[in-house]
Formats: sequence, structure tokens, C-alpha cells
Amino acid sequence: MMKLFCFPYAGGSSAIYNKWKRYFNNQSIEIVPIELAGRGTRMGEPLYDNLNEAVEDVYKWISKQIDSTPYALFGHSMGSKIAYELYYKLINLNHNEPEMIFFSGSSAPHSKKTDKQQVHLLPNDEFKREVLDLGGTSEEIFDNRQLAELFVPIIREDYKIVETYQYKEKQNKINCKTVVLYGLQDKYIDIIKEWDELTDLPSTYHFINGGHFFIQENIEKTIEAVKSHLFINNPQR
Repeated sequence: MMKLFCFPYAGGSSAIYNKWKRYFNNQSIEIVPIELAGRGTRMGEPLYDNLNEAVEDVYKWISKQIDSTPYALFGHSMGSKIAYELYYKLINLNHNEPEMIFFSGSSAPHSKKTDKQQVHLLPNDEFKREVLDLGGTSEEIFDNRQLAELFVPIIREDYKIVETYQYKEKQNKINCKTVVLYGLQDKYIDIIKEWDELTDLPSTYHFINGGHFFIQENIEKTIEAVKSHLFINNPQR
């Protein structure tokens, strides 16, 4: 049995990936959605101040689950950066290497983005426009006062930890298989092939029809892609 640990995008919770479980019934892959602090079942816990705090927290949740079973990592958008930094924490602490990492809906962490706008610092109306323009978030989240009080601080803080993240060059490149998933109409992704600069072997690139949130818009195609790469590279499973 392989465990697939899944990390959400900014403002997301484990509920994103709970939907995936029914697609993997009676198969040898266990979907393990990771609940980040401050949302879902962990709503009462303080939000992270930076990405390193998220990585440290996630490490505590999965470190005891990975040394006796094969595992893989999947992160979408913000979750990709968590997966990237988590990989190095796991390797540096002598854990077994993942069999595969899926980097979904994200430019490589060292990408030289020309747009350095700090969305998390924008006034409420401008912040709302930016988030809604990206897609994946219901306008009701902003327009319903109770929902806004609950969820907008989570979204803003997640934007903060992504936008203040500072890439640091690693001593070694990623040594396991990597798959990069991206939406064909995602205008927020930079030069996607930059992931190859961070891996020993060229990444496998898999495009899916949809925008930045293709994992919501095209869930079945996303699942098909994940399955195909896991089973092709692990046929004994």
C-alpha cells in the first residue's frame, strides 16, 4: 500500500482531497489529505506566519507514517511549495525518500517572477478582486459577513506565506521521480519547464484542460493523471 500525502492550495483544507478517496477504492493507494492549521478539523489552531512553520507542522503529522511504507507527495499551488521544502526536510533527517512528487498548479519555487505584487497586503476590495480573478473561491465567501470573518483571514494569511517565501538553493537536486501538473489555461504559471532545473531527472509534464484550479474544474482528468503516473512507475501495485 502506498500513501499519497496531499497538501492544499491557499485557503484550502483537507476537504479538497477527501473527494479523491472514492476514486481510489479497492486500489493499492491510500489518499492521505493533510489538514493545515487553522482550518477544517484544526480550525481553532493559529495560522502559520511563514511557509517554514507549515513545513514543520506537516512534518510532525507525516514523519511517523513514512518509514514503513512507500509514499508520494502531492501539492497544488501553495501545496507544491510545501511539498518541495518538505522533501528536503525529510531527506535531511534521513527518512526514506518519496517514490514520487506531484507539483501541481505552481511555478518552480526559484522562478523569476516579474509580478512581485503582495496581494496579502491589499485592501479588502482589491484583495477580493485578486482572489476571485484567480478562480476557485466562491464570491459568497467575501459577501457573506459570517463566512468572510471565518475564511478571508485564512486566505489572506496563506497568500502571505506564499508571497514572503524566499527560495534558498539546495545542495542537492531532487532525486525521486517528479510530475508537474498544470492547467492549459492557467495564466498565473510562469515558465513551467523551470522545474527541470531542480531535479536530477527531467520532470514529467502533464497538462490538464482548465485554469489554475483545474483540480476542481477537471477532477476526473486530474485523478486519471495521478493514477497513470503512480501505476506506470509502480506496476507491481
